[in-house]
Amino acid sequence: MPVTSEHPEYKKRIGQWSRCRDAASGTDAVKNAGIKYLPMLDEQSATEYDAYKLRALWFGATKRTVQGLMGAVFRKDSVVEFPSEDFTQSASQHGDDLSVVAMNLIREVVEIGRAGLLVDIMGKGNPYITMYYAENVTNWTETVINDRKQLTRVILRETYTLPGDDEFDAEELDQYRVLELQEGVYVQRLFRSDKDKVEYKEVFDDGMNQYPLTPTIN
Repeated sequence: MPVTSEHPEYKKRIGQWSRCRDAASGTDAVKNAGIKYLPMLDEQSATEYDAYKLRALWFGATKRTVQGLMGAVFRKDSVVEFPSEDFTQSASQHGDDLSVVAMNLIREVVEIGRAGLLVDIMGKGNPYITMYYAENVTNWTETVINDRKQLTRVILRETYTLPGDDEFDAEELDQYRVLELQEGVYVQRLFRSDKDKVEYKEVFDDGMNQYPLTPTIN
């Protein structure tokens, strides 16, 4: 089974997540999806369909609902207690404070229904949080240990930057980060694709270029 294999639940939900994102994004996303949401009528030409789609209206109730629920969650300031104030002020690799991380997470949960958080540490620095969209948590394994079902493997899709021939040329390629328990020991493994995105090989994790892959609208 290749590292790119997807969990059955993932395959079941991916279309649903795409529809939720389009609905929350609004008119442009829905219309850009074309016949996915607005089928072409019988004997309708491409020009007639474009005009038909242009006249169509999309009521943005989904986005307004997400905004309203977000406002309800954060109507009061959060009370945060951590031993180190440094973590609350810079909780992500991008320097976002903990409140921004929390808002991004809640927005994903309200809009899509799930999201992933990876808490990690690089070298001797402070811990940081990386959020993964549901579309990028592609596979997972649960194992019964001591009569309890526990998560023993998670596979995360990311991107990495491959330098080009000069300083202004670069290409983004896929990589998969495998988090797993091996005989009770937590291990991370990294698999990167070649330029053709056909073969994925395990590579040494240099701790760089880790960030969630932005979901695209199909």
